[in-house]
Amino acid sequence: MTPTNSKSWQLNRQINLSMIFQLVMLASLIVGSWLNLQRQLDLLQRDVSTLLQSQNSIEQKLESLWTKNISHEYRLQAIEKQQVDLAIVDISLDGTDGIELTEKIKSKYPRLPVLILTMHDELHHAQRAFRAGARGYITKHEAAETIITAIRLILSGRDYVSKKMAQKFCENPTGV
Repeated sequence: MTPTNSKSWQLNRQINLSMIFQLVMLASLIVGSWLNLQRQLDLLQRDVSTLLQSQNSIEQKLESLWTKNISHEYRLQAIEKQQVDLAIVDISLDGTDGIELTEKIKSKYPRLPVLILTMHDELHHAQRAFRAGARGYITKHEAAETIITAIRLILSGRDYVSKKMAQKFCENPTGV
């Protein structure tokens, strides 16, 4: 081998080693990124699963409350004993209506937001609820899709009306 060929071969070998090294580093980055992405996807999947489980748990608790007849006195006592962030009230309560309970809650605890969760989808019920101080109104057949959104908005200081009820307000703003 001539000295020129020897230098050329060494240069090619160095370039090849450099390229191989760069390819190995690139492959290592790709594998590392893939593993990191896989970990992030696993965490995201776990978080979504936890969120869905907690949403199902809330829905089950709400369902059990819907089937019980609890007086408004009991509910007021529960508010007094516990630090609650939000009162969820049904219009049709045993012994009195939920609008009356909402008024009592708002007079005793003016800063406590009230969400009406009811089977009544008539506009006049929603208007009465908001006049009594409610911050949100959802019908029970809409609750599964909207309850979490409503609670979050109300706790952030905003009012919530379901799409169906908002449409009714738009169609008949005076309620007459």
